[in-house]
Amino acid sequence: MGSNHLGLNEQELQAIVLDQIGDLIVATDLAGRIIYVNQAVCRALKRDRTELIGAAIDILGQDPAQGAEQKKIIEATLKGGSWHGRVINLAKDGSQVVLDSRTWLIKDKQGVVKGICGVSQDISGSRQFEAELKKKVDELERMTKIMIGREDRILELKKRIKELENRSKDK
Repeated sequence: MGSNHLGLNEQELQAIVLDQIGDLIVATDLAGRIIYVNQAVCRALKRDRTELIGAAIDILGQDPAQGAEQKKIIEATLKGGSWHGRVINLAKDGSQVVLDSRTWLIKDKQGVVKGICGVSQDISGSRQFEAELKKKVDELERMTKIMIGREDRILELKKRIKELENRSKDK
């Protein structure tokens, strides 16, 4: 392996890039045991790398009601070669980390499957924004219905007044 203008060999450069990238990167063996996590995973889940390496992927937590289960992600990746979807991981403090995740098979030079790699983006903030936006839209729709209802009542009252005026003229 050659050196680049940074004075690092390819392996050193890859290690630095993987650790400093903002996306969460997790690699597992075929049984679902974690063999690699980058620093973004440790920060997001508030866990030390030593807690995660060697642990079953379930340590990342899950909320099947809101996102895919770890076991099903592994099964889908092994069957189809890749997977994409939403995952809810749980940080050590119990807080939810909402992720947009992609997984694929790790193969050696001969094409033999050795493990699974997952890259995820933390979308917790955008999900919270979407929920707040939906709440505002719902409130606006409710107010619009109230305003339309009032306008309809005013038109009905004007019609009734006109009818009463016409009756009184006829008398």
